[in-house]
Amino acid sequence: MKKLWASLRMVLLLPMIAVGVSQTSGQAVRQAAPAIAAEQAVPAFEDIKSQAELDKAVAALDAALFDSYNRCELEKFASFFAEDVEFYHDQGGVTLGRAALTDSVKKNICGKVTRELHDD
Repeated sequence: MKKLWASLRMVLLLPMIAVGVSQTSGQAVRQAAPAIAAEQAVPAFEDIKSQAELDKAVAALDAALFDSYNRCELEKFASFFAEDVEFYHDQGGVTLGRAALTDSVKKNICGKVTRELHDD
């Protein structure tokens, strides 16, 4: 199960975003995951029994996160992150907290870029 949990946490470690989270973030992810999962038909973490199921869940959550990002649905976008998220940009440095991250996306990204997941 450790491998499954580590892979689930990887949903926040996307090519465009390097996110470091505090020790409490695992709890925050588990609390947010049921609402996100219900909306995206992703099974609860406890119900994921194989790597294939985990891969499918991570892909669905990745798609949902970046759909909200691409559409500037900021409330939904913010729901994917712990309150105490730490966002590290390779050029802009650190952004601390969900509200600051969401505000930064609103001011700098919305309507300017999109992200698409490719199967390669």
